[in-house]
Amino acid sequence: MLSGDSGCTRESLQPLPRPGYDRDQRLAQLEDDPRYFPGAELGKAQKAAMGIKGMHGRNTASFDPRSTLVRPAMRVVYGRKGHEFGASTKPDDVVVVPELICDTGDLAILNRLVKEVQKPSAEDLSEPSEVPTIRSLGARMCQYFQVDLDSASFCVRWHRADGGKALELASPGFGRTKGSGSCMLNLSLGATCELAFKRAKTGEVLYFPQANGTLMLMGHEVVNRWLPGESKRPDGTHISISVAGVSRQAVEETALADTVAGATKEEGEQSSPLSWPDRPVPASRRYMSHVKHDDVIVVPEFFCQEDDWNIYYALIKEMRASQAKGERKAQWMSWHEGAHLLSQNPTGSETYTKVVERMCRYFKAGKGNRGTRFNWYRDGIYFPQKNGMLFFFGRDVNITWQHGINALPDQEQDGKGRISIICWCLCQLGVEEKGSPGMLTDESRGAFSMHGFKNKLPVHELHGGMSTKDGEASTACIPDSCRALFAAYFVQLAESVAAPSPSPAMAASPAPAAAMAGKQQPLFPVQYNLDLSDLKEEEGLTIVFDKTIRSLKLEAGMLPQGGVAWGKYHDNIHTTGWSELQVQTADDLTMANDIKMYAAGYIEGLLTCVRISEFYANSQKLLLAKDKTANALPGVRKLFQNQMAHARFMTNMEKHVFAEEPKDPYWKQVRYTFFQMWGLLDGYNAASLRFGGETLELDDMLFMNAGGELPQLMQAYTPDRKEHRAARSQAPSFLQQRSQSRHEDALDDEHWERRVVESGRCSALVRLADGDTDLYMGHATWDDYSKMMRIFKFYNFSLPEAETAATKISFSSYPGVITSTDDFYEMNSGIVAMETSLVILDPNVWDKVLDFPRFHSIPNFMHLMAVNRLAKSSPDWVQRFSRTNTGTFAAQWMVADYNQFESGKPLPDGMFWIVEMIPGVSEMQDMTGFLREHRYWASFNRPFFAKTRELSGFNAAERTHGSLYSYEGNPRAYAFRMAAPAINALQEMRDVMTQNAYPYGSPPNDPGHQISARMDLSPILKLPNGGIDAKVVNRCLLKKLQAQAISGPSHTRHEPFRWKAEDGTELWPQYPHAGLPNLWNFGYVQLAQFGQMAITDESDC
Repeated sequence: MLSGDSGCTRESLQPLPRPGYDRDQRLAQLEDDPRYFPGAELGKAQKAAMGIKGMHGRNTASFDPRSTLVRPAMRVVYGRKGHEFGASTKPDDVVVVPELICDTGDLAILNRLVKEVQKPSAEDLSEPSEVPTIRSLGARMCQYFQVDLDSASFCVRWHRADGGKALELASPGFGRTKGSGSCMLNLSLGATCELAFKRAKTGEVLYFPQANGTLMLMGHEVVNRWLPGESKRPDGTHISISVAGVSRQAVEETALADTVAGATKEEGEQSSPLSWPDRPVPASRRYMSHVKHDDVIVVPEFFCQEDDWNIYYALIKEMRASQAKGERKAQWMSWHEGAHLLSQNPTGSETYTKVVERMCRYFKAGKGNRGTRFNWYRDGIYFPQKNGMLFFFGRDVNITWQHGINALPDQEQDGKGRISIICWCLCQLGVEEKGSPGMLTDESRGAFSMHGFKNKLPVHELHGGMSTKDGEASTACIPDSCRALFAAYFVQLAESVAAPSPSPAMAASPAPAAAMAGKQQPLFPVQYNLDLSDLKEEEGLTIVFDKTIRSLKLEAGMLPQGGVAWGKYHDNIHTTGWSELQVQTADDLTMANDIKMYAAGYIEGLLTCVRISEFYANSQKLLLAKDKTANALPGVRKLFQNQMAHARFMTNMEKHVFAEEPKDPYWKQVRYTFFQMWGLLDGYNAASLRFGGETLELDDMLFMNAGGELPQLMQAYTPDRKEHRAARSQAPSFLQQRSQSRHEDALDDEHWERRVVESGRCSALVRLADGDTDLYMGHATWDDYSKMMRIFKFYNFSLPEAETAATKISFSSYPGVITSTDDFYEMNSGIVAMETSLVILDPNVWDKVLDFPRFHSIPNFMHLMAVNRLAKSSPDWVQRFSRTNTGTFAAQWMVADYNQFESGKPLPDGMFWIVEMIPGVSEMQDMTGFLREHRYWASFNRPFFAKTRELSGFNAAERTHGSLYSYEGNPRAYAFRMAAPAINALQEMRDVMTQNAYPYGSPPNDPGHQISARMDLSPILKLPNGGIDAKVVNRCLLKKLQAQAISGPSHTRHEPFRWKAEDGTELWPQYPHAGLPNLWNFGYVQLAQFGQMAITDESDC
């Protein structure tokens, strides 16, 4: 009989099935595990798993997985740079996030903070968070770990470079946190210091080097169990910011039992510093510092990204091939009584050799002093470290601390395995220190000999598991030696994910560091299989992935089979006023969405390169002319830089996490927009370089894509307005400003028209036909005539695993932009969204614009496209969109969900929504009932809701200047009221959206007060500005994502606009019009994905 109480005979004993089994296709399911061969003797690991008790011998603790499920004294976890930690934290956790706030060598934040705390006023503060930079940094710290900022308390310590006494400023009552979810955060800025943790009861000490920009979280049990402090004074200026609060991500420990009892530390035992090298680690990089024998060094993603399992399966494949050849030392051996499989010093695996060489090169390990081991853990006991991580610990750590493999709770296990490659070696970077512990001998190891435990101290596990107790590797005990563990390929702890299919294009070209740092260069290499001189835009282009050269390749024509993305362009601007662009991505689930979007953008950049050049030249000249008085461009450019930095941060477009998509679908969609814009820029620049033109920068793309928002940005970011906003002083109201001049009325008709020219874009109409038979939506864009370079775009982008609701979007647009900027969108989600801008009368409203660093935002066009692709209904759209209000996109949005429209039946509630946004205010409401009652909704640059009217200044203006500023009585409201009730066909809708009834209409009678303005005819303010198009859609057109559209100023009642007289004289010499037709007398066309077509007025579909 076996020892224990199972009552089983040896003959009847059969092994349990393997706890988890990897079904990945890259792992051939060979029956090569010697532990499961017929007649194989069961090891203690198998017996323990079967419930047999009384096991004794080496590593007995490993054989009952439950015996390792104990609370650690401390669990040290590596946090990746990002918007937030993204996982729960436990009371025993210490989370270290290197370079979260800034790069190690970037002292700009430190210097700014020193200036602020040096001010005399700072000494009198009772609350550190009153210092602006401290408040901003505290908000970022709390954001990362989801700590409630309002209830948090602060403590700031400033070590001066001159060595004087450290200055401390703390919130009243700042101290240790208590209770569920409580934690302590610490941010280090400046010179590196060591944060020390001393065990309150047993006296052991751990040191954590804190480099510039490092954030650390300490759970409440760590704070209560350990005494934090500084091991030595920093060598230079150092500021630490501590925040005590409660984290919403914190969870209490439920899976693990109490901490191992009786943990003690012997006298003279060494403490262990933990070091965190910079990320990422280039292939040629070595560890650039000395190592000490009590160091523990962690290098995350040293050999691969966390979610890249390719090397794991390559190792298994090569080991099996080596075994099939009968090579020496290649066979699997059951090790540690069946705990795992082992191969000693295998030589037949090229990948294994590369891994070992890379490890040893990094830590400068001598070639003649190495011993290696290949371990394969195929069952449910895992070492909880991240895929691709390099883990180093020195001789003294090996002697002092027990270490090994720990079990995971059942709920954290899946079928994946883990490979660890271990190397004992002589590290040539090692230096001696006083007080090292004595070497271990067989006698000192006790009864367990080479695998015994010295004492019962839990090792402080790295990266998200539990304290480890299996004495697996205490054999590396020669002088000046260290042990490097490449815990490379194993089960994911946070979530169970299938090994992804290879993304060849991503593997072929990761983001260049210089590009991510801001230098404009192509994001991915693209090979050409055609001469751009022979490009035929109407026949199309395709980008494929060429597996032979592992690169993207450009091919002529539309090649959906095997293509990553393809598109074509029909340029009819000189014949109809419109061009059409069609771009589509592959449905291939193995191709990364990033690559699809980059390829889609690249194709668009090439196809429309000439038009981009012309449109950029025209719009840039206008912009510079307008900025001569505003001087707002430096402020806007700085805003864009901050927004793009935040967008890169939130979407993992940083070099160290570039290959990993964010988890949030919203940030995924923003990331895809980023890739598309970058691809468009690279495609244009490739063509420009080919033909000797000027290249563009990312900043140029941002200004073009800002489009309709740009006029408001120019108002909000003048130097005076920025200074006023920063001071938050209340300026005189706009009515008081008007009264300060006896000769100028800031609210008269001329000033209104000037405001509309500057920032009042568009007229719009929603009409419910009689009998509820159809729903018509129309939009007329107002802008400078210099921008009439029109493209109607059809995007068909397959973006799986991102909650994409609208895969197809059609919209009116311009060259070089990936959104409409008119803001007229049709989506195959059934939603139509459009807007007209809201004029701001009271300039004090711009004080409510949300600036960096107090508020972080991304460019509004990126936010808009993410919302368009994610929204599933009208209320969903307005709720998503209104979550962000930067204050510089003041507009009234009309959103209709045609999925809910049924011809001949009353509109259901929730079908039609309005959202109005001005700085500091967002109002939204279901206006379906209004539409059912009034039969139409008109929009004309004036707010409808009471709050937006009051705060933007319209109520006050109406009281002093009458109907011009009213919602129902203004001239365009009158025009719509006269025309809308008679609309029951597309033809009637088309006529109304281009209507300019001047000299007839409601007073004040002027061509600038019409549905489609003609400021070039105005006797008050004569400018080439006004309505430049009209688009209409009904339910039948929407089903095909088509629109009926006209390009150019209204000419039904008036002469068509022209740039030059018949004799060639420039009529508007100050206004650019490169590439534009001279005479604008075009009619309506029907725009479809396959090209323009004759008008077909369907109403029964």
